[in-house]
Parts: sequence; C-alpha cells; structure tokens
Amino acid sequence: MIATKIRALASRISFWFYALAVTLFLMLGVYTFRAAETLTSVDTFLWALPSGATGLIFALYGLHVVYSRSRLQGDPDAVDRIRLRRQSRLVLLAFLAFAGSAISVGGLYLREITETIRDQRFAQASTIAGLKAQQVEKWLFERSVEAETAAASIASLQGQASDSDRAQMTELLFAEWRARNPERRSAWLLAPDRRVLAFAGRAPEPEEIEPTLAAVRESGGAMRIVEMPGRNPATLRLAFIVPILDPATKQMRAVLSVRVDPALTLFKQLDETSSASPGEAVMLVRREGDDAVLVKAPPEAPVKAGQHISLKDKDRPAVQAVLQGNGVREGVDTIGTPVFSASHAIEGLPWFVVVRAPRAELSEPAWQSMSSMGLHIAGSVVVAGLMLFVLWATQRADMASLKARHLEERAAIAKHFEQMVQGARDSVILADPAGRIVEVNPAAMAAYGYSPEEIRKLTVRDLRADAARKDLEAQWKLSDSVKGAVYETTHQRKDGSTFPVEVSNNAVVVNDRTYRQAYVRDITQRKALETELHRIARVQEALQAANSLLLRAKTEDDLYSGMCDAIVKIGGYRMAIVVMANDDVAQTTRVAAFVGPYGGPMQRRDVTWGSGEGSEGVVGTAIRTGRVQVNQNIAVNTRVARWREEMLGEGVQSYIGLPLHVDGRVIGALTIYSEMPYAFDAAELRFLTQLADDVSYGVSALRAHKVSSAALP
Repeated sequence: MIATKIRALASRISFWFYALAVTLFLMLGVYTFRAAETLTSVDTFLWALPSGATGLIFALYGLHVVYSRSRLQGDPDAVDRIRLRRQSRLVLLAFLAFAGSAISVGGLYLREITETIRDQRFAQASTIAGLKAQQVEKWLFERSVEAETAAASIASLQGQASDSDRAQMTELLFAEWRARNPERRSAWLLAPDRRVLAFAGRAPEPEEIEPTLAAVRESGGAMRIVEMPGRNPATLRLAFIVPILDPATKQMRAVLSVRVDPALTLFKQLDETSSASPGEAVMLVRREGDDAVLVKAPPEAPVKAGQHISLKDKDRPAVQAVLQGNGVREGVDTIGTPVFSASHAIEGLPWFVVVRAPRAELSEPAWQSMSSMGLHIAGSVVVAGLMLFVLWATQRADMASLKARHLEERAAIAKHFEQMVQGARDSVILADPAGRIVEVNPAAMAAYGYSPEEIRKLTVRDLRADAARKDLEAQWKLSDSVKGAVYETTHQRKDGSTFPVEVSNNAVVVNDRTYRQAYVRDITQRKALETELHRIARVQEALQAANSLLLRAKTEDDLYSGMCDAIVKIGGYRMAIVVMANDDVAQTTRVAAFVGPYGGPMQRRDVTWGSGEGSEGVVGTAIRTGRVQVNQNIAVNTRVARWREEMLGEGVQSYIGLPLHVDGRVIGALTIYSEMPYAFDAAELRFLTQLADDVSYGVSALRAHKVSSAALP
C-alpha cells in the first residue's frame, strides 16, 4: 500500500514538472515567432522552426508518456525496458527543445543584424556609385572645356595668317597642348572636304575621317563625345569632336578631333579613391547590341577591358547595370563569387558606373557581433546538458538491473544453442526477432569467414548476396509456421564471394521471445552437378537431333547448316561453324555453314590448314593433323593471339575443333564455341566426337548416293 502511494505521488510530481516545462517552452516559442514576424525575409521563419518543432515534439511525446504509463501491461522486463526507453527519449527531447529554442533566438538575432547591415551597405554602395559617376562626369566636362578652348584658339588663327602659317601654328598649338597633359593622345584638324589640315600625335587613317565628320553633322554643330576603339581591343579612346564655324556665315570651316586616353588619369582616380571596404571594385560598362562591354575592368580581375558579356547572363553586375539602370542588386562575378553591386548612369555617355563588393561583407560583421552571444548560448546549452545528464544518471540503477536480466537471458540462449548445434556440420545461425545474429556454430564461422565478434555484429540480411535480399522478408515470414520453411537462396562470404545455400528456418521461443534458428547447407557441389547434368543432357539432345537430320538431309549444305543450327539452338553453345579445306596450293579454307550471333567468321579469309601463318589455330590444326583440338581458355592461350580480341568481344571463352573424315582423309572441321572457359570435359568431348563422326558418316553417305545416282541410266 505504501509503495503504491509513493509511486502515485512520484507520478503526480513528474506530471507537474512536465507541465511547467511545457509552459516555459510554449512561452519561449510565442516570443520567438513574434520576433520572426518583425523581420521581412522568409527564411527568418526557418530560424523559428527549431524552437517550434522541438518544443512541439517534446510536448506531444511527454503527453504520450504521461497518459500511457498506467496502460503498460505484460512481461515486467518488457515493461521496464519500454519505460526506460521512454524516459531516456523524454530527457533527450527536453535537451533538444532547449537547444532548439537557443538556436532560434540566436538565429533571429543574427538575421536581424544581417538585414540591418545589408541595408546600410546597399545605401553606402549606391552613394559611392553616384559619387563615382559624378567624378566621371566632372572629368568629361573638364576635357570638353579644354577641347572647346582649343577650338576657339584655332578659330582665332583663321583670319590672321596664311594657310601654311596657320597649319604650322596649329601644329605648334597641338604639340604644346599635348605636352601639358599626357592623356591627350592625338589631335586632328580636318576640313569639311576630308583634307587633314594639321595633326599632332598619330595621323588619322582615311577610314577614320568620314566617321568624325559624320559625328559633327549628326550633332547639328554641337560638340560630340564619341567612343573610339584603339588598335588594341582593350584600349579605349574618347574623341572630343568640336566644329569650328565661320563667325560671319556660321558655316563649318574645320573640325577639331581630340582623342583622350581615360585610362591614364580617370581610371586610376576611380581605383585610387578610398572605398567602403577592401574588397570593393569599380568598373565602367556600356551596352553594345546583345552584350554588355567592359569599358573599364576591375583591377586584378580575370576579365579585361573590352570584354563582351552576353545579356543572357543576368546575374552578372555589368549586365544588370545596362538592363536595369540605377540601383543596387545581388549577383555573381566572373568566377562565380556571390557579390552585390550598385550602378549609376553617366550623363553625356552611354556608360554606367558599377561598384561591386563581395556578398560575404554583408554577413561577416553580423557573425562577429554574434560571437559573444553565441558563447553565452553555448554556455547555457552546456549547463542544461549537464543538468539533464544528472537526471539521466539517476536511471543507471534501472539500466544495471535490466542489463543483468539481459545477461541471464543471453546465457540461457547460449546454453540452449551450444547443446543443440555446436557439433553440426552445416552452418547454424540463431537470430533475434529483429534479424540480428545472436549465435553461430563453428561451421558457420568457417563457411562465411568471420570471427565470432564480427559475425555477431551482422544481421541475416548482411549474409545474403545483393540480388537475393529482395526475397528475405517473404522467406523470413514463412518460418513462423509450425513446420518452418525450407528454401534456396544465395549467401556471401566476408571476402565478397557468393555461394548457393539451402536454408531450413524455424522459430524458436526462448524466455518468451521468438528467435529464428536457421540450418544453412552449402549446395555448391549439388548445383554444379545439376548444371553439368543439364549441359550433358543438352548435348545428348543435340546429338539426337543430329541423328534425325542425317536421315532428312538431301545435300551436304543442308547437313552442315542443320548440324550447326542444332548445336547452337538445342545444345546451347555460343556458335558453330563448318570449315572445309580447299585443295589448293595455299591450302586455304572456306566456310560451309555458320550459326551464331555475329557474322565475323563468314568474312574471314585468313585461316589455312597448312603449316604457315593462319594455320596455328584450332581449325587449321584439326584439319592438318586429323585430331581433335581443344582450346579451353582463349584468354591465356597464345595460339589464338591474332583472333583473341575478336572472339572475347563476342563472348567466346573456349572452343573445340573436330576433324571431319571422309574416305580416309580430312575434308574439314566442325568447330563449336562456348561462352564458358573449360567447357569441354571428357564426357562432353566423347559426345561431340561422336557428333563429328556422325556428320562425317552423313557426308560419306550423301556423296555415295550422289555417285550411285549419277551412274544410273
């Protein structure tokens, strides 16, 4: 009575402690999901899932344990094992629920910090892109002013000197102007009729004059800035084209084209300007047809200026800039590294400034901020784990008692097994209800090649060959019957080799538990004998068919073809061929009949029956010597080296050459091919020799009948 009251009191206390734990987890879960609602990204809810999922599983399983405690009935040992497993699972789930809640809180905090930093860096990148664009526009404005100033100076010379003097003065002006700024690569003064009035630096090519004049005409007399490719595709020149007008008539008297290299100052200024991060890079891009073209590539990048990028690569920052214009977006760089970029259009040119930085910069500061909080969370989890470990340690007494009962059970099983099967010649295996191997006899260890410790770690499935495992469940259930089950299957040894077995499986009850006791017999020799008998039976059947053919054949060709057909289709061989010896100087052969999966032998002309090359094989030797020739293993026989690869490729492993004797001489050979090495044993050789003798007799009879028929009037 007192023990019953104590157990009831312990149950109530454990229930209220469980209810308190569930309440705390629910409160923490509500806080976590409310915190997730304040964030905008979808994956923030994934951070909330560890807390919700582990807390829910803990609550549901705890309810199951509490309300099913009084319903456990049956064997006391089984009930104790069930209770112990449930308590261990409940402790583990409590720890996982706490750890999941800690992970959710830390993850949501990390996500919030990451999004804040992301927004700040996007705004910063957009500002930098705008400043870089202003820097480019300022540079363009300054060069435009310089070009217009030079044009005004040249215009003032038009009415003050002769043509030759004006040309000299202009070239002097050009030389002085270029010397002051190295980025001014060349200057041309062109007449409307395509004449070159003066130049400094590289002289204009004839094909460059008309596009320059056309640019002025299209601008309606205003200055134009035109992008001109250099001789090197990676070299860029900007042409500042200014028309020089007659003050009186307003007609165009000349055109000034100044070519400037922006890489000397502008591009360096863009790269040297301080950036928000060491990984940030600046590039200039423009659109050309269906491509984005790099006007300026990032320093130390694998891509170079002038490289084209297809607009189909919409994750590339350059493509995003020319397609979407100003803005900040995420993508990947040339080598596939995730990046974010900001782009800004440039006034006066169809260019975009793109500021690119690694996407890792968005998360690294957050992880650094999270390190201290992570230490606190990890410490809390460790403390909770230690507390739960103390709780788990109180169950060790029950576990020790349960283990003692298991040892007693195992001792009873071992004694029973040892008395019955230790001396058996067949393999005997005892498996528990789950299929785990409990005991085996010495014959089983010898048959499978495992030590006692190794084989007790396996299941009955592990002893089966891969192809035979699909039948295990059905055959396992058959042993539940009173008479047990007897079936054949294939097992495998430790070294991976397989062998056929006959299994006699019965159910054995030990200490109220149902085990399976299997007697396993190796039937390799029996299967080999069955195979040999089946093969001999097929040869005999082919021999009977051949004898019947002797009575029906009207011609030698009918006899040869029928024999080959019977050998392959009835005898089960790979191929059969009848080769006849030609009575010529070269001692060649011809194919009289062939049945098989490929037609190679029908086209072969390199087999002879003399003593030269091509006669060393089985066919030539059988015709030349008049004796049966056998090649039991083509893969290692050097006599067939010239035909080995062809025959192995067609599945031939061995073959036999049987000479055909007619009127005391050899007229040819019957050759039979097999898919197995060493296929022709003594018994089969006798049957096949008899078959060749029958063919020889049939040929003799057909020839005699032909002679006698010809002699009749």
